[in-house]
Amino acid sequence: VFASTEAGSIAIYPNPTSGLFTLRAALAETNQAVIRIYTSLGQLVNVENIAVSNNAFYKSMDLSALKSGIYFLEVASPKGSIRQKVMIK
Repeated sequence: VFASTEAGSIAIYPNPTSGLFTLRAALAETNQAVIRIYTSLGQLVNVENIAVSNNAFYKSMDLSALKSGIYFLEVASPKGSIRQKVMIK
C-alpha cells in the first residue's frame, strides 16, 4: 500500500498484516521523522523517532501485540506528514 503527499511518500507491505511489516519512506529534505500509530478511533498507541538518511528509510515494524483491526500509520517530518491505513489480522 502506497501513500504520497508533498512531504514525501510511504509504502507499507504486506498490508493486511499479522502485525509484522516493512515501512519504506521517501521524505522531502529532512534527516528526522516521527512514526505514530493510531487506532481507528484516533487513539495514539505507538510513537517512535527515527533518523532519516538521504531523505529515505526502511523500517521493520512489529505491531503484533495490538488487537486485530484498522490502524493508521503516520510519518511526520518538518515538511509535513503522510498517513496510511494498516490492517492487522
